[in-house]
Amino acid sequence: MPVICNYRCTHCELSFPQGWGSYMYVKNSRGEKVVCPHPAEMGAVYEVLGKDATDELIREMTGHNSDCLCLSCLSQFEMDVDKEPRSCPGCHSNQVRAVLELVGGVCPKCKGGTIVEEDTGIQC
Repeated sequence: MPVICNYRCTHCELSFPQGWGSYMYVKNSRGEKVVCPHPAEMGAVYEVLGKDATDELIREMTGHNSDCLCLSCLSQFEMDVDKEPRSCPGCHSNQVRAVLELVGGVCPKCKGGTIVEEDTGIQC
């Protein structure tokens, strides 16, 4: 079972949603992303796509939304960094990073701390 984590700066108040840094989704017939709750992700996939969905359809219609930060304006949002162009919905900058890409690096906000991933001890 994966452990839920906190993601934050060691120096300033910059923090991200608690969890794993991303979550699985499946697109419905209207193209909307439906969250696939853990640990029953595939149950949600089959509920949306049908019990006889092919592996190809599942690959096409699923992905992982990551918690993201725009390095230009510091907006936080969710996006699939593997399937969508990296573009901030606020300022349209392409300087977008997933929180997991920021872990261990210098805080983009205060430049004095480090982005850390902290194990909460909570398993899900």
